[in-house]
Amino acid sequence: MQLIHQASSRSENLQTIYISKFLEYYPKTKVEEVDIFKENIGFINEDFIDYVFSRKKYFRLSAKARALADLTKKYIKRIEASDIILISTPMWTLSIPSKLKTYFELISSMMYYRRKKVFEKKQVFVLLTREGTYLKRGENGKD
Repeated sequence: MQLIHQASSRSENLQTIYISKFLEYYPKTKVEEVDIFKENIGFINEDFIDYVFSRKKYFRLSAKARALADLTKKYIKRIEASDIILISTPMWTLSIPSKLKTYFELISSMMYYRRKKVFEKKQVFVLLTREGTYLKRGENGKD
């Protein structure tokens, strides 16, 4: 199982509970963790795009784009080696955090445009949490 997550107290609490319950049923499962906030993920740049679309060779990339390509290849290998994927993330302003979106974009652009292939089917679970206090109908003086 590969756990892809971003630090957040509610997300971390939920993923800890989920994984502990999962391991009760499947104790031989090896969990590999990818903490997106701790990873050195850079945003996609023009150099990386040129590489993805095969307009530029790897050895001609800037050091930054090479590092991004290498990191993306590492992520792809991890996903390919995983049987199950668990994504645990907070929801920020009605969306996922930009680092997680970048993670998805790096992988999907490399797989689809450069490699021209997709992943084998896998089970993917998403634990999505959000904070906030929301008024119940009528609590704000309006119905």
